[in-house]
Amino acid sequence: MSGKRNKDEERYLDIIREANGQISKLTIYDARPNVNAVANKAAGGGYEGEGAHPNAELFFWDLHNNHVMWESLKKLKDIVYPNVEESHWLSSLESTHGLEHIKLVLTGAIQVPDEVSSGQSSAPVHCGAGWDRTAQLTSLAVLVLDGYYRTVEGFEVLVQKEWISFGHTFSSGRGRLMPSDNDPAIQTRLKMELLR
Repeated sequence: MSGKRNKDEERYLDIIREANGQISKLTIYDARPNVNAVANKAAGGGYEGEGAHPNAELFFWDLHNNHVMWESLKKLKDIVYPNVEESHWLSSLESTHGLEHIKLVLTGAIQVPDEVSSGQSSAPVHCGAGWDRTAQLTSLAVLVLDGYYRTVEGFEVLVQKEWISFGHTFSSGRGRLMPSDNDPAIQTRLKMELLR
């Protein structure tokens, strides 16, 4: 969604709002931090401004981009490999900011289904590219809303629908947890620690 006025975009959001006749304003969820959206607008991109969308309310979740997430995961890897230092475990874990990221994703994953299931509204969700943050939020929301997606078959459909069909670049990771980690021992250890 661009920073410039776009009549098609405005009409599209109005159609979504009108399909939910009981609401006067549509809440649009932007997964990015507000500051990122403002910077994106300055670079020629943008987000839904209230002037262009008077019948919409914009909510920012403040989820950071994948570079910040990779850095957080790298810090986690550093505290669990090759050994976990028990005496500083909690402070080290806190320093990764990973739990903050998880809390924000889980909060969003509950907020959207809550709004949808209460019959209040549809819940458009997006971010910059739509590959990571958007798919995380919408996938978790769908898992909460519909038990079918909690089955093996449903989960396969969900991954196809929310990730692959929108162009997520799973293949660019080639199975690595970190962009620079090729050591199978590191990958195995980190996977085991994350599963604990």
